[in-house]
Amino acid sequence: MKLDRIIVYIIFTILILGALFPVGSYLLIGILIAMIIVFGQEKAIWDHLIQNKVLLLMAISTLLSSLFSELWYVSIFFSILYIIKILFCSIVSCYLDESHVEKIILLLMYLGVLVSIIGIFQFFYFNGDMPNSWVDTNVYNIDFRAYSTFYNPNILAVFLNLSLLTGLVQFETNKTHKNKTLATSCFILSLICLLLTYSRNGWFSLCISFIVLSFINTKYIKYAVLFPIIFFSFDFLGDIGRLLPKNMIADSSIEYRIKIWIAAIKIIKDNLILGIGPGTIWEEIPLYSNDLKAYISHVHNIYLQKLADTGIIGLFFFIFFIKYLWNEIKEDVFSNKEISVISFGFCITLLVNGLFDAVCFQSQISIFVWLFIGIGLKKAKSRDVVIHTNEKVY
Repeated sequence: MKLDRIIVYIIFTILILGALFPVGSYLLIGILIAMIIVFGQEKAIWDHLIQNKVLLLMAISTLLSSLFSELWYVSIFFSILYIIKILFCSIVSCYLDESHVEKIILLLMYLGVLVSIIGIFQFFYFNGDMPNSWVDTNVYNIDFRAYSTFYNPNILAVFLNLSLLTGLVQFETNKTHKNKTLATSCFILSLICLLLTYSRNGWFSLCISFIVLSFINTKYIKYAVLFPIIFFSFDFLGDIGRLLPKNMIADSSIEYRIKIWIAAIKIIKDNLILGIGPGTIWEEIPLYSNDLKAYISHVHNIYLQKLADTGIIGLFFFIFFIKYLWNEIKEDVFSNKEISVISFGFCITLLVNGLFDAVCFQSQISIFVWLFIGIGLKKAKSRDVVIHTNEKVY
């Protein structure tokens, strides 16, 4: 039992580092996996993977794509990183219980408050240079975009979507005054910081997330109406123009994405079955485009990225897994279980955001993505145990 407590403490530390120092979080996951093996606890993780075979299939398809990649030595490194995330998900499922999940919600709100405060302070008091790729200065008069501890405003926007979702769902589901102040602070500060990222994709995906949540529970309709009003008002009153159609057409980042997508489609056509292997898109895009010669780490679309990395086999397992996860959590989502509603809202955010970016595949956000996958599979497993026990009693 003492080992279990240590593992839980390490998981919480990994989440804190995930928001504040992502590199450290992956080092700690490696230590955690090694510790589980040393103490002979790997059977529980293996049993979890066997129970959720789609996780194994995704890992195998990724490894297969890496082995056939021209840059196999690079691709295998990224495949190992991917497998580490899957193992982290399984560890979460095996070692966190209901009381830990409640603490996770609290931790996410505290992290949301801290990261937001850093981002807001950074926006108003930091005088550092902003990379040219963050904004088309020929179209927008934006001097700086908040990125807080996430190194990129678009990645920060996705984390803020998560913290904002967590704060609002906690506020709406918790009928007592417990944690109301923290939830309100998290929601307000996350929203302010989200505005200061100037991330259109972050704004858009949050709005869509609450529109979808409105179909699950009507109490979220007010937020589905409120957020578009806030974003359009901020854009209009601040004379920013991020949401003006004429500016979006003239924005070089849109043209840049289209060029990447065209190159990615060409790559996919030539590597349809297994793809080119994870982590090697930077090598291939310049070969398929006359205009794109700089380093490009991803194709700004998770569906094209999955196809390019692992081909139709990998994309099939990816889509199948999304459906599998939904089947596991949908009962709790419709029952308005807090963590499942947050998971579902976050999933919608990632899938919508993934139309124009590949943030959910980035290391900084992946920690939280796989955390929620692990919790979702844990809740489903716990529910199955209860059902099985009731049947035996009957």
